[in-house]
Amino acid sequence: YPNPFTQQLNIKIQSQAASVSTDRVELYNNSGSLIYNRSLVVRPGNTVVNITNLPVLLAGIYYLRVYVNGEKETVKIVKQ
Repeated sequence: YPNPFTQQLNIKIQSQAASVSTDRVELYNNSGSLIYNRSLVVRPGNTVVNITNLPVLLAGIYYLRVYVNGEKETVKIVKQ
């Protein structure tokens, strides 16, 4: 959130794992090219990750892919 976004994204992750894990987030453009990636430290329960260091992005559709505990979630997001 927010979606659509302007400069910053926040990712809320709910983890059922019993321990801290090191995972990652990736951002792809509409053509499927990877334009951003970052490692995440996910703790059991709820974790909110603030992403403020995104590259300059044009307005449009992007795909946010989050890997947590061996599972992958992809979300379509819109940059205003």
